[in-house]
Amino acid sequence: MTQYEVKDGVGIIPEGETVIDHSAFEDCKSLTSVIIPDSVTEIRSYAFRDCTGLKRIVIPKSVTEIWDKVFAGCTSLTSIVVSKGNKVYDSRNKSNAIIETATNKLIAGCSNTVIPDSVTEIGTDAFAYCTSLKNIVIPSSVTKIGEDAFYLCTDLSSIVIPNSVKEIVMGAFSGCTGLTSIVIPDALSIIDKVFDCCNLKSITVVDENGEAINNNNAIVSPRYRFYNDKGDYIFISNTLVVGCANTIIPENVLAIGDEVFSGCEELESIVIPKRVKWIGSGAFNYCQNLKSVVIPDSVLVIDDFAFGNCKSLETVTLGTSVVKIKSDAFFNCPALKTIYVPAKKADYYKKCLPEELHSLIVELPAEKSESMAEE
Repeated sequence: MTQYEVKDGVGIIPEGETVIDHSAFEDCKSLTSVIIPDSVTEIRSYAFRDCTGLKRIVIPKSVTEIWDKVFAGCTSLTSIVVSKGNKVYDSRNKSNAIIETATNKLIAGCSNTVIPDSVTEIGTDAFAYCTSLKNIVIPSSVTKIGEDAFYLCTDLSSIVIPNSVKEIVMGAFSGCTGLTSIVIPDALSIIDKVFDCCNLKSITVVDENGEAINNNNAIVSPRYRFYNDKGDYIFISNTLVVGCANTIIPENVLAIGDEVFSGCEELESIVIPKRVKWIGSGAFNYCQNLKSVVIPDSVLVIDDFAFGNCKSLETVTLGTSVVKIKSDAFFNCPALKTIYVPAKKADYYKKCLPEELHSLIVELPAEKSESMAEE
């Protein structure tokens, strides 16, 4: 890996260099700006990673290829300019961003970015690790938000997704621990682990006129993919895909998707409706303050780590219809005292659950099982 001189905070790349290699300036805290000569045509991943003092960057017209995560962790970066005459990239409208001219895809931004209303896609990792990003307006021209687009933007507190967005890819807002409020269109149907590890308190789903549809603080997908033990996948309709501490699961929900409430530390209680058939992998993983849960008789599958690492979970009531419960469904739940099961079901659940939980299994009388199922 080529090492470049940094003098008085300025990175100097010699004339004749054509590639700024992976991690070329990585973790160079003294770097505040860099001079990139017109000979450079390619900038590779992590070239300026964790250069926390880097404030401004100018991309010359010679650069025709920029890899992902080039500015990851550059928390002080406020100015991004692409030189006029570049045939591949631009920073139109003083956007402080790098945009692919042909596709109108924004591939790199910073805390001062203003997304132009001509941008149609926010690319993979475009704002990833931008911990100083406090707010961003997504214009109505955007139709897709890419994988990990805002990953670990920890200061981002709210986001409004316009009706134009038709796809949000996995991890787009993962790790945004400051994100407490989202507004999202009802028409958006492709959501998979988009908001995991967020501390959401408000989820507003709106119609095409921007009017709130319900007050459930939940997002339900009309079609969601689960994997079975053979690695094949099945689709279940009306699946809850995003939840928060204030979620009321709608009565028509048939499944709770993977990691929907994962890391939701403020969730203390939840009512699982009587039509739910599948509780996905890690659905309530690390819900540290969840104290009890009743699994209705409709539930057939409780997947791995569904209630894993729920440190305050004390009581679980299992229904009559479970045909598959993963052995680690209640992994590392140290406060767990009692697992209530229906009459004559103790032996069945002992075969499914690990031996250390067998002493916690308590059979309910038939009439008690029925009354709890009706609650």
